[in-house]
Amino acid sequence: METENQFPITCNSQFLEKEIGPTTYTTDELKTILADMNKLANENAQVLQQAMEDTQKASRAINELLVTISDEIDSPLSSILDMAREMSKGNLDATQRKYIETLMQSGRALMEAIQDAHNIAKVEAIDEAV
Repeated sequence: METENQFPITCNSQFLEKEIGPTTYTTDELKTILADMNKLANENAQVLQQAMEDTQKASRAINELLVTISDEIDSPLSSILDMAREMSKGNLDATQRKYIETLMQSGRALMEAIQDAHNIAKVEAIDEAV
């Protein structure tokens, strides 16, 4: 029998009804349940906020690493490609010419990949700043 301070909770699942206990709660019980739910929601929001901040820090670190690595590889690779270009101007037999062409093609492909990574890191850094 319901009293003025009790509120029935209807549950269509016998399993849930068994798990959650009584289906009638007093005003104080409902206030306690609501307070507990609010506390959990706030705790979860704080955990989520911290996870987002950690993810942003990690993303910035990765972008900085990509920029640094691409800068460090760019200069030596440019020198290698310049030397290969100069070597290609000399007297080379067919095999040597093929090796130099392969070296230059591979070097250009690597240079493009490095520049792409560098550009992506810059764009992401700009996005994070905004």
